[in-house]
Amino acid sequence: ISNKNNSCIYILSGRPYMLEECVERLYDFYNCKYNFPLYIYFFDNLYLNNKNKTIAHKISTKYNVKFVSVRTEIPKHINYRDLYFFKNYPYVKKSFGPERINFLHMNHFLTNSNNKPELDKFRYHHRLDDDVFVNKKINNNLFEIMISGDYKLATSGLWNKYTPNQRDTRINLFEYYKNFVLKNNITPSNDLLRSSIETNNEKLFHQLKWSSGHFNLYDQKYLRDNNNWKEFIRSINNHGGIFKYRWGDLEIIDLFLYTFFKNPKLDLKLKNDGIIKDYAGNAKVIINTNPLNYYIKKIYRKIRYQIIERI
Repeated sequence: ISNKNNSCIYILSGRPYMLEECVERLYDFYNCKYNFPLYIYFFDNLYLNNKNKTIAHKISTKYNVKFVSVRTEIPKHINYRDLYFFKNYPYVKKSFGPERINFLHMNHFLTNSNNKPELDKFRYHHRLDDDVFVNKKINNNLFEIMISGDYKLATSGLWNKYTPNQRDTRINLFEYYKNFVLKNNITPSNDLLRSSIETNNEKLFHQLKWSSGHFNLYDQKYLRDNNNWKEFIRSINNHGGIFKYRWGDLEIIDLFLYTFFKNPKLDLKLKNDGIIKDYAGNAKVIINTNPLNYYIKKIYRKIRYQIIERI
């Protein structure tokens, strides 16, 4: 049974202008019913400067949210010149320069499960991005839905597109994974993944269905406390693929689950039903400037929420 004593929600926030509406919607449409503890992580001093400190204070006061600063650091065994933004890939040249180094830190932070001591007492974790907005009421406990089906992960949606951007952010991942399972004499449990290894077919590998990542629920019995996971993530960190090739947390975690479980993931299909909106670019109009704008914003939100609920 999932409750506020063994289940939590966490957000790694890098966009202060989105966070307040993200949290407000989360509580109005879902967490007001369950009151799962919410932790908001941020890199270095993002929410410690004066402007953003005000945002953090409002959120933490209203919802009893805990803000936690995380220090960013490139692993000592990885040279700076080996980082992803020095690669000569089309995606890098188009949109991934050195200014995006925090994206690499983000992937590392979200992939590793033993770097959030505040969450160690919780078995069930719900990870949410700060640009994912809940649009409609969620009446059921999503953790309970995951648990009742004996799933290890539940996600807002599964997908398997393979675009040039996916190609450029999975460089060497197939070769790494193939060598890992062969070296450790592991036969993947998932049929498609096993077939890709047995036939050395990278095309099949990319046909796997991946979780959304930005709205994922995890059972940490399998992704923190499991010895197979500990060995897997140790190997990933030693290789450095997150920093060198921008391997994403969702691919790494999903690969582990597909390795040891045939059908480990539940598709909640929340985006299809309009329950959540991801990559909420229009959130840029929701900003904190002065008290007048704050109250105008509150009225605007209430009206919009009422309209949405009637649809």
